[in-house]
Amino acid sequence: MEQERKSSASEVDVVGEPGFYLDVEFSVSEKDKVLQSIENLRGKAKIELMSVSVSPNSNEYLEATLFVPDSKKNDFTKKITAYENEETKTGKPKNETLVSRIESFFLSSVTSLFVRIQVGGG
Repeated sequence: MEQERKSSASEVDVVGEPGFYLDVEFSVSEKDKVLQSIENLRGKAKIELMSVSVSPNSNEYLEATLFVPDSKKNDFTKKITAYENEETKTGKPKNETLVSRIESFFLSSVTSLFVRIQVGGG
């Protein structure tokens, strides 16, 4: 009985969907448009905005940390591919609102989940 308690106490149940964290860097001036595009991803692709902070690279940029479920990683990739290869009826690249405003993106580190400097709303 004592042995059972020790082994179950050391086991950890993982809860939630597997996925990865992605940092997206964009200009402070594009904040509202980018965050609105990310909000649209939340409903359709279940991509979650985890934090927004001033980029450690420059005060002129913000970093948004996103959680992308493994089951939706292809959705994100498809948006970028569509931007490169497809046009809307008006002749603009598909997903331009989101993709053209992103300066860079990369896999997150643990520190990305902690907000370094609070970013004001509005």
